[in-house]
Amino acid sequence: MNSTALRATLESLLCLPREQAVVEFKSNFPEPEKSGAYLSGLANTSALQGRDRAWLVWGVEDGTHRVQGTVFDPFRQKIGNQSLQMWLQVMTQ
Repeated sequence: MNSTALRATLESLLCLPREQAVVEFKSNFPEPEKSGAYLSGLANTSALQGRDRAWLVWGVEDGTHRVQGTVFDPFRQKIGNQSLQMWLQVMTQ
């Protein structure tokens, strides 16, 4: 997805009246176990609803949907010596 498409998707998600079964807003990165649980839950709900994706959006305040940014960088985050991406793949199988 290019940046224009991502921006349009974010704007459509921000227009939702509240979080949905397949849309979760987070201000910052929670504990790794919680991220794994969120991703697993979103993926399972998405599959059960016949959707092809779900959204976990960092940098957005939950109640107000105010974009506040985040210091979380999923590509640099590590759990122990393992990258977050690899850790999540192992933990959510």
